[in-house]
Amino acid sequence: MMSAAIRPAFRARGYTMWLISMGVGAVLGAVTAIRRGGRKLDALQYAAGFGIAFGLAGLAITILIARLI
Repeated sequence: MMSAAIRPAFRARGYTMWLISMGVGAVLGAVTAIRRGGRKLDALQYAAGFGIAFGLAGLAITILIARLI
């Protein structure tokens, strides 16, 4: 079991990876929609969808790394 001093530092890294992956997904989704000729609402919808998908993938990777360490 991890000590209390180590846990908060690891937790901060996990949230950072999850948020960065969600942000990258949102930007990628918006760029994809604009390149396909979509309007602002299309870009927002793609950004939301890609952000959620990338965020879930980042969360799964974070959990996998936490279990392996």
